[in-house]
Amino acid sequence: MKEAIKTDLDGLFVQPVIVPFSQSGVTEIRELLPAEDEEEPQEAITGYIIAEKVPNGLFTPRWDFSNSMWIEGMEQEQIDEIRNTPRPLSPEERIAQLEAESVEVMLGLTEIYEALSETNAAPRLQKLMSVFSSAKR
Repeated sequence: MKEAIKTDLDGLFVQPVIVPFSQSGVTEIRELLPAEDEEEPQEAITGYIIAEKVPNGLFTPRWDFSNSMWIEGMEQEQIDEIRNTPRPLSPEERIAQLEAESVEVMLGLTEIYEALSETNAAPRLQKLMSVFSSAKR
Protein backbone atom coordinates (compact mmCIF):
# COMPACT_ATOMS: atom_id res chain seq x y z
CA MET A 1 0.00 0.00 0.00
CA LYS A 2 1.09 3.56 -0.66
CA GLU A 3 -0.25 7.08 -0.35
CA ALA A 4 -1.99 8.78 -3.25
CA ILE A 5 -3.93 12.03 -3.45
CA LYS A 6 -7.65 12.47 -3.93
CA THR A 7 -8.47 15.62 -5.93
CA ASP A 8 -11.62 17.39 -6.98
CA LEU A 9 -12.65 17.79 -10.62
CA ASP A 10 -10.26 20.75 -11.00
CA GLY A 11 -7.31 18.71 -9.76
CA LEU A 12 -7.07 20.49 -6.40
CA PHE A 13 -5.84 18.47 -3.42
CA VAL A 14 -8.68 17.12 -1.27
CA GLN A 15 -7.05 14.51 0.98
CA PRO A 16 -4.49 11.71 1.03
CA VAL A 17 -5.74 8.17 0.43
CA ILE A 18 -4.18 4.70 0.54
CA VAL A 19 -3.93 2.73 -2.73
CA PRO A 20 -2.22 -0.51 -3.81
CA PHE A 21 1.45 -0.28 -4.84
CA SER A 22 0.42 -1.32 -8.33
CA GLN A 23 -1.76 1.75 -8.86
CA SER A 24 -0.11 4.57 -10.80
CA GLY A 25 -1.11 7.66 -12.74
CA VAL A 26 -4.62 9.12 -12.64
CA THR A 27 -7.75 7.13 -11.75
CA GLU A 28 -11.24 8.57 -12.06
CA ILE A 29 -13.56 8.43 -9.06
CA ARG A 30 -17.03 7.52 -10.32
CA GLU A 31 -20.13 7.71 -8.18
CA LEU A 32 -23.84 7.29 -8.74
CA LEU A 33 -25.50 10.66 -8.35
CA PRO A 34 -29.16 10.89 -7.33
CA ALA A 35 -31.44 11.44 -10.27
CA GLU A 36 -33.98 14.16 -10.58
CA ASP A 37 -37.62 13.09 -10.68
CA GLU A 38 -38.02 9.38 -11.40
CA GLU A 39 -34.99 8.87 -13.63
CA GLU A 40 -32.34 6.32 -12.78
CA PRO A 41 -29.23 7.54 -10.94
CA GLN A 42 -26.45 8.71 -13.24
CA GLU A 43 -22.84 7.70 -12.93
CA ALA A 44 -20.53 10.72 -12.92
CA ILE A 45 -16.88 11.53 -12.32
CA THR A 46 -16.63 13.24 -8.92
CA GLY A 47 -12.84 13.47 -8.59
CA TYR A 48 -9.58 11.70 -9.21
CA ILE A 49 -6.98 9.61 -7.42
CA ILE A 50 -3.47 10.75 -8.37
CA ALA A 51 -0.82 8.14 -7.55
CA GLU A 52 2.08 10.54 -8.06
CA LYS A 53 4.08 12.09 -5.22
CA VAL A 54 3.36 15.75 -4.53
CA PRO A 55 6.61 17.75 -4.64
CA ASN A 56 7.63 19.69 -1.53
CA GLY A 57 7.01 23.42 -1.47
CA LEU A 58 3.50 23.61 -2.93
CA PHE A 59 1.01 25.52 -0.79
CA THR A 60 -2.06 24.21 -2.65
CA PRO A 61 -1.16 21.25 -4.87
CA ARG A 62 -3.14 21.06 -8.11
CA TRP A 63 -2.81 18.32 -10.71
CA ASP A 64 -2.23 19.68 -14.20
CA PHE A 65 -4.07 17.15 -16.38
CA SER A 66 -2.58 18.43 -19.65
CA ASN A 67 1.05 18.13 -18.46
CA SER A 68 0.54 15.23 -16.02
CA MET A 69 2.28 16.95 -13.13
CA TRP A 70 1.64 18.71 -9.81
CA ILE A 71 1.64 22.51 -9.96
CA GLU A 72 0.92 25.34 -7.52
CA GLY A 73 -2.82 25.93 -7.26
CA MET A 74 -2.58 29.10 -5.17
CA GLU A 75 -2.36 32.61 -6.66
CA GLN A 76 1.06 34.29 -6.40
CA GLU A 77 -0.45 37.19 -4.41
CA GLN A 78 -1.66 34.75 -1.74
CA ILE A 79 1.74 33.04 -1.60
CA ASP A 80 3.48 36.41 -1.21
CA GLU A 81 1.07 37.34 1.59
CA ILE A 82 1.82 34.09 3.44
CA ARG A 83 5.58 34.45 2.99
CA ASN A 84 5.56 38.10 4.09
CA THR A 85 3.48 37.53 7.23
CA PRO A 86 5.68 38.36 10.20
CA ARG A 87 6.45 35.36 12.34
CA PRO A 88 5.54 35.59 16.02
CA LEU A 89 8.39 36.27 18.43
CA SER A 90 9.75 33.40 20.48
CA PRO A 91 9.35 33.76 24.25
CA GLU A 92 13.06 34.66 24.56
CA GLU A 93 12.77 37.33 21.83
CA ARG A 94 9.63 38.75 23.46
CA ILE A 95 11.35 38.96 26.87
CA ALA A 96 14.34 40.76 25.32
CA GLN A 97 11.97 43.17 23.56
CA LEU A 98 10.09 43.92 26.80
CA GLU A 99 13.33 44.41 28.71
CA ALA A 100 14.57 46.91 26.11
CA GLU A 101 11.26 48.78 26.23
CA SER A 102 11.40 48.83 30.03
CA VAL A 103 14.89 50.36 29.94
CA GLU A 104 13.67 53.01 27.48
CA VAL A 105 10.74 53.88 29.75
CA MET A 106 12.99 54.13 32.81
CA LEU A 107 15.45 56.37 30.96
CA GLY A 108 12.56 58.58 29.85
CA LEU A 109 11.27 58.84 33.41
CA THR A 110 14.76 59.67 34.62
CA GLU A 111 14.99 62.53 32.12
CA ILE A 112 11.60 63.84 33.22
CA TYR A 113 12.62 63.54 36.87
CA GLU A 114 15.85 65.44 36.28
CA ALA A 115 14.06 68.17 34.32
CA LEU A 116 11.36 68.59 36.96
CA SER A 117 13.77 68.42 39.89
CA GLU A 118 15.15 71.73 38.70
CA THR A 119 11.64 73.24 39.14
CA ASN A 120 11.23 72.33 42.84
CA ALA A 121 8.93 69.40 42.17
CA ALA A 122 11.51 66.95 43.53
CA PRO A 123 9.62 65.70 46.63
CA ARG A 124 6.59 64.58 44.61
CA LEU A 125 8.83 63.05 41.92
CA GLN A 126 10.83 61.10 44.49
CA LYS A 127 7.58 59.53 45.72
CA LEU A 128 6.61 58.69 42.12
CA MET A 129 10.03 57.20 41.34
CA SER A 130 9.92 55.08 44.51
CA VAL A 131 6.68 53.51 43.25
CA PHE A 132 8.41 52.54 39.97
CA SER A 133 11.55 51.25 41.64
CA SER A 134 9.58 49.12 44.13
CA ALA A 135 7.45 47.66 41.31
CA LYS A 136 10.63 46.64 39.48
CA ARG A 137 11.68 44.35 42.31
